[in-house]
Amino acid sequence: MKKLIFTLLLSVSALTYSTTAAQAQCQAIFNVYQDTTLGAPLHHYFGNNNCQGANFMGIDTINYTYTWTWGDGTSTTAPFPSHTYATTGNYTICLFMNAINPAGCNDSLCINATINKNAAMAYITIKNPYVVAGTADVVASPFSLHPNPASDKIFVNGLRNEAYSFTLFSVDGRQISNPILQQNQCIDIAHLSKGNYFLKISGANNKSTTLKFFKN
Repeated sequence: MKKLIFTLLLSVSALTYSTTAAQAQCQAIFNVYQDTTLGAPLHHYFGNNNCQGANFMGIDTINYTYTWTWGDGTSTTAPFPSHTYATTGNYTICLFMNAINPAGCNDSLCINATINKNAAMAYITIKNPYVVAGTADVVASPFSLHPNPASDKIFVNGLRNEAYSFTLFSVDGRQISNPILQQNQCIDIAHLSKGNYFLKISGANNKSTTLKFFKN
């Protein structure tokens, strides 16, 4: 079985990635990082379930099942769970993605994560990257991006005659910039490195939507 190894260094933890070779219509993807936002609780970690299947725009909870093993002898069957660790340690977190309609596609990804803990309990929250601040999944969003993948410019469809702000995030949740929408309703992405990104679109009433795109 083909195996790929990646290493991501953070200020407080080292994450080692290993993944099985994904089959068609099924790819298990997630990440883990410490919550470093201002005023965040101590020892809180975030994760994003970025799995890809038949329903690309949004996590498909109808045709696929998701099982998480936390490396401490426990497991959870849910797409976006939370978990609390009783002790500090080096835990291997795994996500198993299985297709049920149609059956036959199975994929998994494991991350060796160092969970740092002092007096407080350490816990991790897995998020849906396609849902922002309680808004609906982007499947129901009026916005879309094209072309996707893109190499130099990406156009935003569905904007109305109102003020919008835009925020660009890397796939691990880091804010990169606040791009400016040009007159032809496109955003310059030529300076970005190749990879996956998220564009957060914020409009009236503090409602926002996050869309995913790939930079060639």
